Amino acid sequence: MGVSSSVRRLLVSLIVVAVLVVAAVAWLDDGDEPAGPVAVDTEVPSASPTTPTPAPTPAPTPAPTPVKQPPKTPFECLATSDAFTPTSISIAGVTTGSPVVAVPRDSNGVLGVPPVTSEGKPQFAWDEPGVAPGSPAGVALFDAHTWPDGSALGNRLLDGLQTGGRLIVRGATGEHLCYDVARRDEVTAETRMPEIYSTEGPPQLVIIVCSGVRRGPGDWSHRTLWFARPV
Repeated sequence: MGVSSSVRRLLVSLIVVAVLVVAAVAWLDDGDEPAGPVAVDTEVPSASPTTPTPAPTPAPTPAPTPVKQPPKTPFECLATSDAFTPTSISIAGVTTGSPVVAVPRDSNGVLGVPPVTSEGKPQFAWDEPGVAPGSPAGVALFDAHTWPDGSALGNRLLDGLQTGGRLIVRGATGEHLCYDVARRDEVTAETRMPEIYSTEGPPQLVIIVCSGVRRGPGDWSHRTLWFARPV
């Protein structure tokens, strides 16, 4: 059966339209090509902020353990149980061991002094008629010279022996007894202090030296006294 002329014309028309459509699409593709390079966004997005990790809190340093201080001269300060005749006294910062001489009292009943010579400058005088160190009661009384040129034992005592200072009294056969200074006083030369000759009351040791202003040979305006208790 033959195809009619009208049908053939319709098919030809459809083919022509299809060709035109294909050509138009190809032409549109060529016209959309960019004229130059395309800009590219190269910025890298920033990272999300992070919270810093806090530094660890250091552990508290433990307080140092207190070091227990040894007693002052522990061996030297073993108490002597009996009275003894003193032969030397040592005082830290003043003397490593000044000799002690036993002296009588003068005609007025006043404590005597060491010899007024270069030999007597470094000596203590001990009131021999009075109380001996180590006695259970009373005052063991001592004195020393003060010289105007500052060279005697009394001068060193004035400069170096304060409240809290320690004295070590020794005897001829190894006896030793320690005293700590409880009080230091200065009084005028005219002051009378009968209590320093006491044979009663708690045991103690007293040292007396001239001080103040030297008004003439052997004449000083004041007296300085140290009152010490046995350890």
